Amino acid sequence: MGTIGGNLNIDTRCDYYNQPGFWRACKPTCIKAGGETCNAIGGGRKCFAVFSGDLAPALIALDARVRLVSVHEERTIP
Repeated sequence: MGTIGGNLNIDTRCDYYNQPGFWRACKPTCIKAGGETCNAIGGGRKCFAVFSGDLAPALIALDARVRLVSVHEERTIP
């Protein structure tokens, strides 16, 4: 089961970075894993991973607010 918080906080991934280590070992280390190249676009010098959560665009379109609650404080953000 998923949550709204989990969907909004999902780690940004790409098709290259999301593969197992033995598969990635055949290419240079990507920027997200500490390397200097983006293998997703064939050697770019900037990371082109994309956000894969699906709720953020809908919440933005609805002008939603998120209430963050911790032991120390509570705040609402767009």
